[in-house]
Amino acid sequence: MAHTQGDTHGRLILHRAKQYVRVTRRKKPKYYVRHADMHPLANAPFVDNSYKFAGGGIVSTASDIAGLAHHCILGDFFKPHIKRLMLEETTYTQDIPDPQNPGFYLFIFLKKKRIYISEEKKTGYGKIGWRVVYDHKKRLKLAGHSGGACGGTSHVVVIPDEELVVCILINMRANPQICYEIAQLFSEKEILRWVPFRNKQN
Repeated sequence: MAHTQGDTHGRLILHRAKQYVRVTRRKKPKYYVRHADMHPLANAPFVDNSYKFAGGGIVSTASDIAGLAHHCILGDFFKPHIKRLMLEETTYTQDIPDPQNPGFYLFIFLKKKRIYISEEKKTGYGKIGWRVVYDHKKRLKLAGHSGGACGGTSHVVVIPDEELVVCILINMRANPQICYEIAQLFSEKEILRWVPFRNKQN
C-alpha cells in the first residue's frame, strides 16, 4: 500500500487523473446514464472525501487495491474465523403471499388483506461489504467490491479457485460489469453468469 493515502482537501497528488461526469439535458451530473455516449462529458464537481475516512475516502492505485484484496481473500491478512465472518453471505426475511393457505385466493378476490408467510432470501453480499457468490457446495466462487465518489470509480474482483485478482480504476462513474468482463478474459469459468447486472450501459 505504498501509494495509498487519505484524500484530504488541498493535497497535491502527482499523476492524479482528472475526474469527469456525464451531463444530461438538465445540466445535472449523473452517475449512470443510458446511452452514455449521447451525453457530453463535464468536469466533476468538487467533493471533499475526507468526511468518509471511516468507509473509504482514500486515493490509491490499482496494484495497491489488488494486493490488498489478494491478502484479504487469498492470503493470511485476517485470521480464518474473521475471514469466514467477513465473507459469510447475509440474508433478510421477506413476507410473501402464501398460496397454500385456503383463504389466500378468497382474500385476493375480496381485495382484503392477504395472508403472508416469511421467506428468507440471500443478499449476495458478505457482512463487510464484499459481494460474494457461492456454489451448491457452499464454496466461495467469487468475491468483489466497488467504491467511488463523484467522478471516480473503483472495482475489484477475486476468483479464489484460480487465484485471480482484477482491479480497475476509472476517472468517472461507471458500471462494475467492465471489471467482471476483464476477469472473464483470464478465466475459464462463466463469471458473467454469476453476477446479474441491472444496468449494462456504461
